[in-house]
Amino acid sequence: MIRWIVTLLGIAAAVAQAQQYTGPQPEKPDLPYLKHANVLVATEPVEIKETKTANDVAYSVEGEASPSKTPLALPVFLIRAEKLDPAHLQIFRLEVKDGHREMTLSGRKQAGLIHVQVVKVQGSLFRMEVADDLETGEYVLSLDGTDRGFCFEIK
Repeated sequence: MIRWIVTLLGIAAAVAQAQQYTGPQPEKPDLPYLKHANVLVATEPVEIKETKTANDVAYSVEGEASPSKTPLALPVFLIRAEKLDPAHLQIFRLEVKDGHREMTLSGRKQAGLIHVQVVKVQGSLFRMEVADDLETGEYVLSLDGTDRGFCFEIK
């Protein structure tokens, strides 16, 4: 019986090693790419600026629209991680105001965090999937605890 289990485990390990990812590879490390079938579209790297007022905190990004666009309401991202930890990326919706994109938090109101799932594909390659449909608009992948972000648009 034990020999049978060991044999099955050996076969399972061999099959798992044989199933290598053969899809498109991100060109640059630590930059999320939108996956469109066999084409990757780089997200827009941005600096997120924080502005505080009496009751609000606004986070803004320059420009009205991201050049990185996808028609998919459930975008999929590929990230070749070297220094960036994909588990610390969060997605937020941005509003276009006065020539820039921003998200405002009022008082104790929490931002509308969008749920994602991050899975290691192989080696340093990760896949990030959005759990719920996104509406048309501007979004940012924010690197938790930093002023770095990566913008994209659902069109």
